[in-house]
Amino acid sequence: MIPIHIRIYYNSVYNEATSLTEYLNFIANIDHEDSAFFDAGNRARLTLEAAIGLKGFDTVSLDVTTEWPLSIVFHKKAVVQYQIVFRRLFSLHRAFKLLISQWQHSRRDVCPAENLLRSAMLSFTSNYLSYCCTEVIKPRWERLEKELKELRSVEDVLMAQSRFLDDVNKDCMLTDAPLINATGDIVQLITEFALNHLMPYDKVQVKFDRLKSDLVEQMRLLGADPVTRNTAWIHFAHKILS
Repeated sequence: MIPIHIRIYYNSVYNEATSLTEYLNFIANIDHEDSAFFDAGNRARLTLEAAIGLKGFDTVSLDVTTEWPLSIVFHKKAVVQYQIVFRRLFSLHRAFKLLISQWQHSRRDVCPAENLLRSAMLSFTSNYLSYCCTEVIKPRWERLEKELKELRSVEDVLMAQSRFLDDVNKDCMLTDAPLINATGDIVQLITEFALNHLMPYDKVQVKFDRLKSDLVEQMRLLGADPVTRNTAWIHFAHKILS
């Protein structure tokens, strides 16, 4: 059996100094052929390295290494796509846990409106995580497993994995620039609020509501287009507004 090594670590080789939102915006505007996709990702890292200089949890990523012939399947573009999904799920889990920790250690005299804001943020992160894991990744992974049992050629395996990764990235809202910015801004705001209890909750509330409305509007615009129509997005939009 050929081993597959999966490791989670700081400072990804490909996007160590690039925030997920910046990295995705760069990739969303280029041709996704393997060479252009990967070379542009490296150019994005080098261009933004000095300006951003991310540290700590923002640089956590994963990598997949294996030997030939599995290295044909886990090629550079595929690994980058797995990294992108991992980083979004990781950022959501972190935001959720930070909010829970903040709530547990908050003062008893916290304003009820602040608790309502925290509750709304918990609802958003929970719904987004549930949407990505349950409605997007799980059914597509089950379909991929079923397909792999019937495939007989490497080309078919590559195509099946490519469909899986493309669908997961798209439906997790990681390929369309407006959705990349909208979701990234919300997760960043939630994380900042959870880390800094001195932030004025009333101003955060206004910004949070605006960002959610922007996200829902972008989802509706893309969902109304017959080419990009996605009923799962519409369902998620209703959860955001609930």
